[in-house]
Amino acid sequence: MRVKIEVAEITNVTPATVVGYCTKYRGAGCATYTNEYAGDRPDGWGKWEAILDAGRRYMVGASTTMAEYLRHHRSPLQFWQKLAYRYCMENPDTKLVITTKDYQWEIYKRGEFVEFGVPHHDMGGEMHYISRNGLSKVKVNQD
Repeated sequence: MRVKIEVAEITNVTPATVVGYCTKYRGAGCATYTNEYAGDRPDGWGKWEAILDAGRRYMVGASTTMAEYLRHHRSPLQFWQKLAYRYCMENPDTKLVITTKDYQWEIYKRGEFVEFGVPHHDMGGEMHYISRNGLSKVKVNQD
């Protein structure tokens, strides 16, 4: 019998906790680095609306409504991503890097949201998602 665990029940989220719940990625490695996007940045890319609009224009074009874009590019966070979101919100100066056989995820707080990126073509493609509520993510980049 499987017992469903809620994110709120886990009291001390660490990088090891995130990897431990990364059931899809057994044997995943994790490292932490300084988050170069921490703090206020003058470029404006830490604003939720700015990055969301840039993602919409890049992914589907400016003529597509935001509602339509969100309908097709928003998805729920997986359990490990919820833990990673929480870790990054609690540790905004730290970038979490989770490496698996197929992917290298870089997760960090960037202004008003947490960004989940797979930035390398040789480690799973190039995809970036953002979340500001810890429950769902929106894809803003895919190459």
